[in-house]
Amino acid sequence: MRAPENHIHHKTDRKQALLTFSAWLLLFTPSLLSGKTDLPLLFLLLSALLFWPLALLRFVRMPAVLVLSLLGAMNVLHSAYFGNLVDEYFIATSSRSDLQESLEYLSTLSWQICALVLGWLLLCTVVGRYLWRNGPALAQSALARRTAMAALLFWLVFLGFALARHWDAGDSLKKLRRLYPIHIAQAVERQNEIQDALFYQPALPDMPPEGAQARTLVVVLGESATAQRWSLLGYAQADTNAPLARLPGTAAAPVLAQGLTTSAALPFLLTGLSAHDSITQRAPSFLDWAQHAGYKVFVFTNSRFLNQQEDFSTQVLRRAAQVYKKVGNGELDEVLTPFLAQALQDTAPRKLVVLHTYGSHPDLPKRYPSGRYHLADAYDNSIRYTRRNGHSCWSAAAPSLPCCSTPATMG
Repeated sequence: MRAPENHIHHKTDRKQALLTFSAWLLLFTPSLLSGKTDLPLLFLLLSALLFWPLALLRFVRMPAVLVLSLLGAMNVLHSAYFGNLVDEYFIATSSRSDLQESLEYLSTLSWQICALVLGWLLLCTVVGRYLWRNGPALAQSALARRTAMAALLFWLVFLGFALARHWDAGDSLKKLRRLYPIHIAQAVERQNEIQDALFYQPALPDMPPEGAQARTLVVVLGESATAQRWSLLGYAQADTNAPLARLPGTAAAPVLAQGLTTSAALPFLLTGLSAHDSITQRAPSFLDWAQHAGYKVFVFTNSRFLNQQEDFSTQVLRRAAQVYKKVGNGELDEVLTPFLAQALQDTAPRKLVVLHTYGSHPDLPKRYPSGRYHLADAYDNSIRYTRRNGHSCWSAAAPSLPCCSTPATMG
């Protein structure tokens, strides 16, 4: 009589373990938002299986659920906004954003994105409650324990293999990158690599280049001109600065953004490479080249960043500047005007002036004087304000100086 009872108990045990694993699997579903992984369902299953031991350990289960819930919310938000999972550029942006800027970004989120994040957190709450209630029974499940032992064996074998091959953290994370949420650890590791190697010296030729064609150059690094409006990121290969070419005395070059965020796009504008490749190749920025050619370099920024947080872009801008000044913290960009005027009046025979604006992000109606511009679209008003303000300043400050003014736009 006991054999059928044992069989029934075994079937119940297996069913309970499968139901609990299915709940655990839901916490890994943001991996499907990547869109770049081959066999996404297979790696979803592998990720949940290999982290399954966390669901069995009593004192780790709920912290693991909380961490996976928060990481999932970050990935849902990032994927809805940028089309990909959290990466090193998100880490860089988060580390240099102050509270006010973060709140402004949050205020620009659509209700659909907010609903997605709230729906995810509600799902995680249900999953967490289920795992909390079924945790004690799960720990007694033979199938659950055997699965956890197999996962632990994998991690031990992988650790031994990594040690035998002398892999560092970066090598190991690269091998595991398809397992969710390993991409978060990989993003942190990549950002730490950039941070550690930040203060590199660029490789420049022994003799400065000759034959400079302009005595005064002004470069405007403009933030957040949208892909929809200025065809950034290569959409239609449109000339992003064509409207500026109509301004008298201004030569504008076409610029395409290389990333969706400042931390991704700005290194390409400065050196032509990503931050990681710039450091690896000791690439000089256009400011380094100008200084090397005998230009006096001025940098004025209205960007918001934490003064104690140095990143690749601020380091490169500081490195080659004889004059570097943070003149605002996201105020209207006309705060740059008097400093541009002073730089243009400087007696140096050759000058490069770089203006880093706060531009059109993130809250468009606050990026221009509301009483001055009345076009229907707030973005049009912000761009019109930026152009008019910069051109008026240039004309009033140095009408007789030959120049080349290049607005470069980031994502």
